[in-house]
Amino acid sequence: MLSLLALVCVAQAPSLRLPTDVRPTSVAIHATIVPSQPTMRAVTTLEVELDATTTVIWLNQTGLVFKKATARFAGRDVAVIAKPEKEHFVALELASPIGPGAATLVLETIAPLSRREGQGAFAATEAGHDSVFTQFEAVGARRAFPLFDEPSFKVPWQLTLTVPKALVAVSNTSPESERVDGAMKTITFARTKPMPSYLLAFGVGPFEFVDGGTAGTNKVPVRIIVPKGQAARAKWAAEVTAQAIERLEAWFGTPFPWEKADQLAVVGTAFGGAMENPGLVTWSQGLILASPGSDSISRRRNYLRVALHELAHHWFGDLVTAAWWDDIWLNESFADFVESEVITAWKPEWDGVIDSVESRDQVMNLDALGSVRRIREPIVTHDDIANAFDDITYSKGAAVLAMFQRWVGPEVFRAGVRSYLAKHAWKNATVKDFLGELSAAAGRDVRGPFETFLEQPGFPLVTTELKCGADGVSVKLTQERYAALGTTLAPQSWKLPLCLKWDGGRQCTLLDTPSTTVKLATKTCPTWLLPNEDLLGYFRMKPVSAALVTNPGLTMAERVGVARELSALVVRGELSVAEELSLVAPAMASGNRALTEVAVGSIWPLEDVLPATSKAKLAAFVQHHFGAKAKALGFAEKKGEPEDDTLLRSDFIAVMGVTGDTEQRAQATKLARAWLASHAVATQDVAEAALQVAARGNEPRLYAEVLAALKKEPDRRTRRTLIDALSQFTETKLAKKTLAFALAGGLDAREAAGLYFGLSTHPQTRALAIDFVKTHYDALKKALPEEWEAYLMQVATRTCDEKDRAELETFFKPRTTKALGGPREYANAMDSFDLCVAWRAKQVPEAVQYLDAWTP
Repeated sequence: MLSLLALVCVAQAPSLRLPTDVRPTSVAIHATIVPSQPTMRAVTTLEVELDATTTVIWLNQTGLVFKKATARFAGRDVAVIAKPEKEHFVALELASPIGPGAATLVLETIAPLSRREGQGAFAATEAGHDSVFTQFEAVGARRAFPLFDEPSFKVPWQLTLTVPKALVAVSNTSPESERVDGAMKTITFARTKPMPSYLLAFGVGPFEFVDGGTAGTNKVPVRIIVPKGQAARAKWAAEVTAQAIERLEAWFGTPFPWEKADQLAVVGTAFGGAMENPGLVTWSQGLILASPGSDSISRRRNYLRVALHELAHHWFGDLVTAAWWDDIWLNESFADFVESEVITAWKPEWDGVIDSVESRDQVMNLDALGSVRRIREPIVTHDDIANAFDDITYSKGAAVLAMFQRWVGPEVFRAGVRSYLAKHAWKNATVKDFLGELSAAAGRDVRGPFETFLEQPGFPLVTTELKCGADGVSVKLTQERYAALGTTLAPQSWKLPLCLKWDGGRQCTLLDTPSTTVKLATKTCPTWLLPNEDLLGYFRMKPVSAALVTNPGLTMAERVGVARELSALVVRGELSVAEELSLVAPAMASGNRALTEVAVGSIWPLEDVLPATSKAKLAAFVQHHFGAKAKALGFAEKKGEPEDDTLLRSDFIAVMGVTGDTEQRAQATKLARAWLASHAVATQDVAEAALQVAARGNEPRLYAEVLAALKKEPDRRTRRTLIDALSQFTETKLAKKTLAFALAGGLDAREAAGLYFGLSTHPQTRALAIDFVKTHYDALKKALPEEWEAYLMQVATRTCDEKDRAELETFFKPRTTKALGGPREYANAMDSFDLCVAWRAKQVPEAVQYLDAWTP
């Protein structure tokens, strides 16, 4: 018999994780779903194993209504009272003790089919048709069913759905049986292989299937599942998805581990991105579907990249699953890493190596903040789970993996990966397991150096000092934590693999002390030195010469990386904006798309902060450097033109908007009006840029045309283009009209957010947007998904003016820090705000001085 003390202890609600003395061995769910209804009913049957006798079993749930609960143990039924506790848990109080041993729990529940949240099971209406979809990562499954909703509870699942007979139901596996009963039908899906609750998925709606062929060793069927009548929009996905699977099979060295590879387009605005549910990857329809007449190269490339990411998870994350959310970085960063590896080999013309360099550079902007988290951040609160899915997880993790792959060698690295997957297939694993296999394959300690990047935030700034003399050639290497302008950070050091490159040679080393001197294997003093070959090392370098940007001895990826390094030194305050702008001419002369994009990108920070007296000079600077290329590209795609020109066109249309050129704005307005009449006249990318430039004219008639188009546009991706366009009209009366429409125009709250966030990017309308959010904060919070609240303060952080800091703290701090994931978002936002203030104080006067003195 249990003691009174034991009963009291076991009845205490968990704070984050479930007790492990009760574990599931399998789960069966029978859900009845009518998409037009606000709720779904379900019976969840959990087979469990108990380590000891108990009278209380804890499960996860959020917002469920419990109608009935029973338990069966040792051949007898036991009454159960379900008592939801806190936000994430339910206590199942048993009428008599059960255990140890096997038991069965049967729970009948009602769950909401939310039209606000994008987590759990949610409903959406499009073209008059209702559908239901799921998003269970990270903790959304508990919104649909009472479960052991943690990644370490990895079991087989059996799903049965009863739905209106006119609709289609899909899930992770194929149907085993189907039975019609009046107006409803019941579909039982095949039992899954072991997987965690966050990977369970289903969809119910008026779907149709587009055949994508079969893929790989096992001839896995590939289908694109789309809303009825939209099959033509899935053409690209149907062409390339099976090929992506075959490329991944070759990289991992094993067949695709699941029985099918359905790709489901999710309608509505609740879902963004894509999710790697095995056998049923779910997609925001804007990523996977596009009208053939207005599809773009960038959209097609983006689909393939994301498809590779999600399908790579079928090995790394689905086959082998992280034991807890502190290792989710390994799932996500590895999928990003493999995506880049495959794209680089499969589509070399896409410059995948340059994309990796740019991704690394962008995440370093976040990683330079004093408040930034580490890659492997301890998960001790639900806020930590919400914060775990950011660029530190994805892009920094991928960059670190790429750095260590180069250190041990690609073949050794892949051997370690394959051994890890083989040992832990259909189970959970940790980063210790992964790094152990890499170390074993490499025959040396990989874990020690790797963990210096996992277990601390930030990254090194490496200073090089080249010495040539009678004793030979050497380089002194010194590392410290990179700190942006106005930031003071505690000392740190890393065990950093790096490769130096110079004219005539290269040499790799491990910088594992704050400072060391490396003798170079050359007798000739180099005329130039690049401390980060291929830009694969996750660090900034100093000094770095602008001359390297045009150095033919560097690869184009290295030249792009150097240009971005120079921009980073501007942020740090060690270079002036003038030195960054001096790179524009050689970047444009290179003819390379990526370098050209760096040049274009140097303009946007200035447009917002320059005084009016200098903006005319900035316009002249832009016209001088970008005008000829913009004119050559024009507004219309040319038959047979290089893809790089097609990709650059929208960038040049947008940047030329800075000049206020009346002829260019007239052309943009003409194209915008033509596109409003027929979307086939331009790709989405070009239409977006043309609308952005046209809107700068603040013409009331054009504004009315865009607003009218938005009100009747059914396609969500096109609606987003129109919403972005409305937020570019900055005349006060028009901006106020936009904000009124955001509040009461009948838009979905998630769509409406694009209007006030867009207006907050312009100095002319920023105050209006901030005041709008402050005035309507409670209404916006109520209408938006829970996880969005933490980002509302972003409308106010773009002011970049010290006088506004106190207002940010007074209004947003007490609200944001109470939101899901809010404490860290608030700290990061304030750090970014302070860096912007410091940057503006130092760099704007120098930019003004440079532009005032500049002559064509």
